[in-house]
Amino acid sequence: MYKIGRTTNLSRRLTAYVTSYVEPSEYVYSKEAEDMENDEQVVFKKLEEYRMSKKREFFKCELSEIKEAIDSLNGISKEEKEMLIGRNKKERRKKAREEI
Repeated sequence: MYKIGRTTNLSRRLTAYVTSYVEPSEYVYSKEAEDMENDEQVVFKKLEEYRMSKKREFFKCELSEIKEAIDSLNGISKEEKEMLIGRNKKERRKKAREEI
């Protein structure tokens, strides 16, 4: 099982991460991104069949499948990512207003 997520400070995130699982957590893969929010959502969409719960970021699949989903983002424009996840300009404006 893998937890997939984004952070702006990996070292802080790793030290703050606490899990209730018996086995200790292990960091296994990362990739820098300029469009973290959309990248994360595209990866979630590509791996949705392996997602353990729609409200959680845990996936049960091979690490190679996760790496493939992440690496497939290379060369995809922000607009293409937004189309893949069903996000458009109207939705982005609504979300921005909600965050204020």
